[in-house]
Amino acid sequence: MYLPNNFLSIISAGSSEECSRLVQDFNAKNKDAKDSPGFELEEKKRLWNAISGRLADPDTPHDVKCGLLEALRILSRDKASIENVVEEELVITLMKIAGLSASVEENLAPSEMLESLKVIFNFIYQSSALQLMLINNGLLEGLTNRIRDFKSSNLPPNCQYFTLRVFFMITALCQGKAPKVRDELNGVGSLNDFLEDLASNTEPYDDITVDIITESMKALYNIIHDVAPAKKPTDKNSASDEENLNYLIKITQLVRKFLLCTTVTEDKKYEIHSHSIDLLNTVTTDCYDELIPLGCDSSYQFEDHDMSCIEVMANFLQYRLECMENSRAPAHSISPVLAILYRMAGNNRLIRKYLKKRILPPLTKTDLVERPEIGTTLRNRMCALLTSPSGITEFVANLLFVLCKESVNRMVKYTGYGNAAGLLASRGLMLGGRGNSDDYSSTSDDSDTEEYKEVRHLINDVEGWLQPERPPPCEGMTDEQKEYEAMKLVQAIDQLQRRNIIQPCLISGDGKPVPIEHILQLQGRGPQQAFNNHDSDSD
Repeated sequence: MYLPNNFLSIISAGSSEECSRLVQDFNAKNKDAKDSPGFELEEKKRLWNAISGRLADPDTPHDVKCGLLEALRILSRDKASIENVVEEELVITLMKIAGLSASVEENLAPSEMLESLKVIFNFIYQSSALQLMLINNGLLEGLTNRIRDFKSSNLPPNCQYFTLRVFFMITALCQGKAPKVRDELNGVGSLNDFLEDLASNTEPYDDITVDIITESMKALYNIIHDVAPAKKPTDKNSASDEENLNYLIKITQLVRKFLLCTTVTEDKKYEIHSHSIDLLNTVTTDCYDELIPLGCDSSYQFEDHDMSCIEVMANFLQYRLECMENSRAPAHSISPVLAILYRMAGNNRLIRKYLKKRILPPLTKTDLVERPEIGTTLRNRMCALLTSPSGITEFVANLLFVLCKESVNRMVKYTGYGNAAGLLASRGLMLGGRGNSDDYSSTSDDSDTEEYKEVRHLINDVEGWLQPERPPPCEGMTDEQKEYEAMKLVQAIDQLQRRNIIQPCLISGDGKPVPIEHILQLQGRGPQQAFNNHDSDSD
């Protein structure tokens, strides 16, 4: 880190003009610096205290204050010593400049406010001790009051954005404070009202508006993700339960608006979709009807319901799968959208039927000329993930299985037995059957196409496609050659088994594979029930 001559002495006792020139030089040459200044700890303390004193002085000129705040932001990157140099007086001063203290001054300078918020953000990120110091000095109260007054205060968008950044960071790193923000400070209500106001902005949303919306949703996620289990409806046994449900319904309605919004840039569209889906994962299942209103005029009408929102999520899934294939997104980035689609499909009949039509439409002969995992459709890309080491195999398998009404035959029909084997083994369904079939209606989603029925008997069930006819592998071989190849195969299998790469197994009574420990276990066993995949989509 570059340090001008006499840096400490001029900050401590120099004139405003000298201080301004020095700080501007320091900031310009250290804007990207990551290391700490070459001071001993005591010198660092004196420097921080000197800056704190100048910031607290009401006679310090505006340009000097802005420069000192920027210098503090640079100095606060020094994680090793920050806890030892920041005094409570500086925290109080920064919160006052940022307009987050109990006694908010009129006519705060937006540029000073913005720089102060950036310093506070660094404090929160760098030190748990400073997080506590800020909270003890009313940071949470100041932030919720500020958000509540956003509409009336005419605060510049960049100040709104960094206020929300600070709010997100403190609620992310201090999860124990979420109940206070939610229940005592009405943080959910304040963020909901602000998001509702943002949703009324003229579309398409510009980049800063999207940034403000996404930061609001991230902060809201932090304080409500543990309000109620997302896998079951909220129990409305008390006034607080009813209030929580009302908030969650309102959040779901807002999420729908943001999923259907338009943005100036395409990247921001996917960003707002991503955070909307994250937030949707926090609501209870009895909120899902808010996503598919009845009787709306829409291009994605399904059984008199508007499925535009579900279509957007399916398209977002396709987009994330494409990004994953092109190494533009990590595998875990697809987990939230898979999780919410699985949950919605398992708890809402209309959504499941629409997603079934969208992801697993009735098969035609064209769909069967390649293996299920080869191609660019949603079905192809999801089948490819069933056997990938990406860490999201279970998410993908669960969604596909629910879309198949947890029917093994139907799952194998769309994915091939080999791709589905992992799911079937984990659920004890290796011999076929159904999972929780009682959770689904007996009505048909669709039926097999005539093309599919014509070629059904030619399909390789293990691989899930119309495998072209091949000549017999031993055609043209002499008996000696056949015996030689057979022994090579036996030896290869033996080597794999000795290295524990493969292991022979039987299917136990509960439908799960169990290892064979001795050859005698195979004696006396009748033939297993043949796996039957002759199951149409009609129930």
